[in-house]
Amino acid sequence: PLEQLYRQRSKLATVLADEQFTAGKDGVVDSEEFAMVLGLLGIDAVQEPIASLITRFTADGGEQVDYDALLAHVATECKPAAELEREALLAQQREGMVQEFVAIRATDEGTARMFLETAGWGLTAAIDAHLCAEEERKRLERQQAQLVAEFCAAFPGAEEALARERLQSAGWDLGRAEEEEARIRAEAAE
Repeated sequence: PLEQLYRQRSKLATVLADEQFTAGKDGVVDSEEFAMVLGLLGIDAVQEPIASLITRFTADGGEQVDYDALLAHVATECKPAAELEREALLAQQREGMVQEFVAIRATDEGTARMFLETAGWGLTAAIDAHLCAEEERKRLERQQAQLVAEFCAAFPGAEEALARERLQSAGWDLGRAEEEEARIRAEAAE
């Protein structure tokens, strides 16, 4: 019966979310109405363990069923054994992919998990995305190093740290960074 309730939970949630049925009831419904809805879905509300489950989520001395809490419980605690096994196997496979990604790309697990999740757990797609991200990062580093060198050439004696600071504050716009440095130097000379 709990597996049946689990399989029917989305239909039950849809019926209970109907404003005509639950208007102004703040997540609770009369226990007789709740039993009627279960009956419409082919679930016997007086059969154990369903009856005990309903009793567990009643408020006001058994008059009202807190269906939000009951549905949340069903979604997490009443999964069929086969689905739990499938989820455990999937988690194990995903962990294996994380470890393989880490080994191939020499990165940390958090990064591997992020790229795998973004790629829908496709290992090849995740590795390709990581390679592209690394190439883009290296390209930006080269571009920034070039901008730092140009800034330092424009202001002899300027250290790289100062150049980076000015460029970062200018959004890596060399012209704006040079204008700001020229303004600061002019103010200091006065």
